[in-house]
Amino acid sequence: MNTQTGTVLRVFNTLFDVAFPDSAHPVVCHKKKSVKVLFPGDRVLVERDEHQAQITEIIPRKNLIPHPRIANVDGILYMVAAKEPQPDGWIIDQFLHYWQINGVPVTMLVNKTDLMDESSARLFNHYERLDVSILYLEALRISEKGLLSVLERIQNKTVMLAGQSGVGKSTLLRSLVPESDALTGYVSKKNQRGRQTTKQASLHYCHQASAQVVDTPGFSMVDPTVFTLQSTQQYYYDVLQVSGQCRFPNCRHIHEPDCAVKQSLERGEIFDFRYQNYLKTLRLLEKNQKW
Repeated sequence: MNTQTGTVLRVFNTLFDVAFPDSAHPVVCHKKKSVKVLFPGDRVLVERDEHQAQITEIIPRKNLIPHPRIANVDGILYMVAAKEPQPDGWIIDQFLHYWQINGVPVTMLVNKTDLMDESSARLFNHYERLDVSILYLEALRISEKGLLSVLERIQNKTVMLAGQSGVGKSTLLRSLVPESDALTGYVSKKNQRGRQTTKQASLHYCHQASAQVVDTPGFSMVDPTVFTLQSTQQYYYDVLQVSGQCRFPNCRHIHEPDCAVKQSLERGEIFDFRYQNYLKTLRLLEKNQKW
């Protein structure tokens, strides 16, 4: 037997599909009893011969994302549409805030750029000024340059593809992993259940970038109960950058007199939607008793 390093793509109770860089197709593996619970994204050592393949060891994980359970995630491709559906700053802020807390870098993919209007352009320009990594593309008619830009971002990485329904995730996934539709059907058949759910997440191997990509329902990936006052202050730094000039050191920037943040808002120096989202987050903190 020879030992190889691979990545778990799918978990089927006691069987595991493992991808190897030198193989065009995943290999079905068993695991030793001494090997603990495995998740998609786990890097493993596998003993292989012409008859069987067995997972013998889990390489220590860099992280384990809770919803869905994916190991060793290097980044997230967060897809939003310029229109249809209209981008929602509150949803975007919750998503970016959550993954900032978890220390996982996010690249925002703005799809349907042919539908971009002035309002959407202002929204995304603001996030660019906040140093959010953004790529603009048209997934339905993706150019070679656009595809190469995405491939460069995911090279040799495990990434999650997230976003609202209808923004074009499946279309992009087919460009990155042409066989993804067939793989999804294969997973459903093997599990004898419907389409994949977050309880049975699976990765797709992108040969063009030697990367693993998992398609996820983005909103199940955000748990606002983990927001804290400190993380909120860090995330909304553009809103609170003048807070040191407030009359009261514990100013919440809501109704307090001589509030520098409110004054800055009135002068148009702060984006109103960001200030309103900051207030919504404060209400979440109060609801979760974290203020």
